Amino acid sequence: MKSQSLFSKAVFAIFPLRSVVLPGFLLSLFIAVFGPMSARAGEMRVLRGHVPAAAALLQPLGRLPGTNSLRLAISLPLRNGEALANLLQRLYDPASPDYHHYLTPAQFTERFGPTAQDYQTVIQFAGSNGLEIVATRESRMLLDIQGKVSDIEKAFHVTLLTYQHPTEARQFYAPDVEPTVEADLPILDIVGLGDFAVPRPMLHVKPGNTKPVPASGSQTNGYYLGSDFRHAYAPGVSLTGAGQMVGLLELDGYYSNDIVSYEKLANLPNVPLINVDVTNYTGPPGSGVDEVSLDIEMAIAMAPGLAAVVVFQAGSTVNLATAFQDILDSMASSNQIKQFSSSWGYPGPPDPNTNLDGWFVKMATDGQSFFQASGDGDAWVNPIMVPADSPYLTSVGGTSLTTNGSGVSYASETVWNEGDLGRRNAWPGNGNGYWGSGGGVSTVYTIPSWQQGAINSANHGSTNMRNIPDVALTAADVWILYGNGKSESVSGTSCAAPLWAGFTALVNQQAAGGGNQTVGFINPAIYALGQGASYTSAFHDITTGNNTNAQSQGLYFAVPGYDLCTGWGTPNGAGLINALSPEPLQITPSAGFVSSGPFGGPFSVANQNFTLTNIAPAPLNWTLANTSLWLAASSSSGTLTSGGAAAVVSVSLNAAAGNLTVGAYTNTVSFTNLNDTVAQSFQFILTVSQAAPLLNWSTPSAVTYGSALGSNQLDATANVPGSFDYDPSTNTVLNAGTNILSVIFTPADTVDYSSATGNVSLSVTMAAPLLNWSTPSAITYGTALGPNQLDATANVPGSFDYNPSAGTVLGPGANTLSVIFIPADTVDYSSATGNVSLVVSVAPIALNIQLVGNDVVLSWNDPASVFALQAAPAATGTFTNVPGAASPYTNAITGAQQFFQLVAPAN
Repeated sequence: MKSQSLFSKAVFAIFPLRSVVLPGFLLSLFIAVFGPMSARAGEMRVLRGHVPAAAALLQPLGRLPGTNSLRLAISLPLRNGEALANLLQRLYDPASPDYHHYLTPAQFTERFGPTAQDYQTVIQFAGSNGLEIVATRESRMLLDIQGKVSDIEKAFHVTLLTYQHPTEARQFYAPDVEPTVEADLPILDIVGLGDFAVPRPMLHVKPGNTKPVPASGSQTNGYYLGSDFRHAYAPGVSLTGAGQMVGLLELDGYYSNDIVSYEKLANLPNVPLINVDVTNYTGPPGSGVDEVSLDIEMAIAMAPGLAAVVVFQAGSTVNLATAFQDILDSMASSNQIKQFSSSWGYPGPPDPNTNLDGWFVKMATDGQSFFQASGDGDAWVNPIMVPADSPYLTSVGGTSLTTNGSGVSYASETVWNEGDLGRRNAWPGNGNGYWGSGGGVSTVYTIPSWQQGAINSANHGSTNMRNIPDVALTAADVWILYGNGKSESVSGTSCAAPLWAGFTALVNQQAAGGGNQTVGFINPAIYALGQGASYTSAFHDITTGNNTNAQSQGLYFAVPGYDLCTGWGTPNGAGLINALSPEPLQITPSAGFVSSGPFGGPFSVANQNFTLTNIAPAPLNWTLANTSLWLAASSSSGTLTSGGAAAVVSVSLNAAAGNLTVGAYTNTVSFTNLNDTVAQSFQFILTVSQAAPLLNWSTPSAVTYGSALGSNQLDATANVPGSFDYDPSTNTVLNAGTNILSVIFTPADTVDYSSATGNVSLSVTMAAPLLNWSTPSAITYGTALGPNQLDATANVPGSFDYNPSAGTVLGPGANTLSVIFIPADTVDYSSATGNVSLVVSVAPIALNIQLVGNDVVLSWNDPASVFALQAAPAATGTFTNVPGAASPYTNAITGAQQFFQLVAPAN
């Protein structure tokens, strides 16, 4: 399996075997941690990394007075390196029977620590050079001594000179050459021969306490406080860190009343504080008081049920680099504490400060986790501060968090990068004035095997050297109380490291409850998770933002998966907890359902089955807690045998869900393992939307134009009470044709029901115009038709087309007059026809006879009449008259003295 191979390889990057051919750096690292492989008596050995490079460019101010007293820490090398490397491989290989079978500090010392004889040899060396033994350590890895400068110079063959610091307003001292000791003397390193690089806190105070962006925490102006961190990174997790302790590396003091005030402000329980004064530090707190308070408050905020927060303290009365060593030794010897955090660091020498790595390896062997802030100056372009790039600890970067509501739940994250906010030179090697998540590539450590495969061109990492950070957490806009009653918002990866230590306490609480060992050094596990199928369920992958600045353009950008801004990202609650330390009560799926539907239902999801199994060697009892009024569970408790049959619990919506008013409802069902009291909560979300009323509106019967709309047409009904708004409205007269009637229904209950609309079509037929045409009075033949006869009327405007038309002279007798009516509104009215009867009576014929010379001139008034001439042999023909002619047609009858007879026509 991929995860097994990563675990099995991981340790070789920490301590390679003596039997293999080692790359140059790893070989030097091996020698530095374990000491020389062989030495001849009388030879001298150089201890490198004590002369700062800057000293070669500076003019000494003078010698450190010989009568001054200095406290030094002498570290001794480990032994049995091959056996230790093999053990570490087995401890972090899930396939090994020794997986997570850690050593106690005493066992580690017995098998791999300096021998009692070697320790006594170094003690005798110190005594023979007039140096006082200040403190001995059970680990035998460190010996604290004190002596006059002159004696120290003689013992290590150096001269201690003073210089003006090139970037800080202070003087420093350093040896003129690297110290030397006899080659067979079991000394690995000496700390305290100089103070060029002084450990400092990485906390940053935003100028003027400016308002955070985004402002989404629960404290005033949106700063993050207390339970905001658990809501974002451990939602629904019942684990509180009970039974666990968090250890903090601190090089200053704090006021306990500030911690109590923070707990009250954030509504957190009171967590006991234990101080371990490794250098007899008595205070009062100095300039680092805000860092110390921050670290304590963050650990409690993430794990409010801790048995204690153990503060390993040292103060400014000693060389802080020496105190750093003293604290690490005390931490590695405190086997009851399983998670540690450090927010302090300092620029390292050109060679790795490998004397620190021995303690980190010891912690890994003892099952302890160590989290180190990665730095706050954006991408590292200088050597990374000590000890952030050590491959034997977990390096923690920073994010800017956005929550839903005021700290209610996780919304999103981006890389913490606030740009240029000043405070330059406050950090030698990182004092660029830019504030952002520290990340980059180590200049001294080769890539550990558990990083191989995770580094590629997309994340801009190195395939040859160690990359940081490993993980990240909130590092911006955090509210703290400190300094005996003060408060402020702070930023920095120093916020993130103690939060991770607190989160790991939750993991180890679950491990302890299930009878399992602690997670120890988590890097092999998280890199396996990051490259596996469960990555997104274990981590929030930060894919937006960068830690670039003007001095590191192009370095680096957030990308999917691992990156040099936030590592693998931030913890995703129970997903990561269960991945690192599986809870014996295994429940699938890992989340409740999300359902939605209208008021009264139906809903998109009505039930979900959970499968419960037991992976512990002993039976376990479980119980279910359900306080929801709208959820029901098929069972509420049971017993699971080891490897036995699974239990299936169905969680479903009940009848009460149908009565919920419109809104979003969230409820939690918790399964508790009664053996270890670990509760697993599953969130169910039900969104009830407005229901759509059911409308019924039948298509109405057709109406004739002119009929107003009424209840026979506007008769829609609904299944719930409410009002109807019709368009067109009542009493509207519609045009002929197909008309669309619509309605908007407004329910009386506007909370649970939405408005509804409907429509139907209504056919309106054309109306027939009403004609009125009275029978006209009889006329005498010869009278032309006119308005007295052609006088039809209609009830609507329009035009009349008569037949016969006006001016026509009809013949005698009964005549039929007809009309076609064309309405002006041809949309709504049809054409109409009508007729009447008109009697034309015969008119008397008037004949006029005149004698004109020898001619007889005849004329008459009836143009239709034709006269015939008889009994007039001398005259023949017919005579007609055309009405309207200038004069009647005439005919000259020759022989006026003759007699003739006119025969009138038949009519």
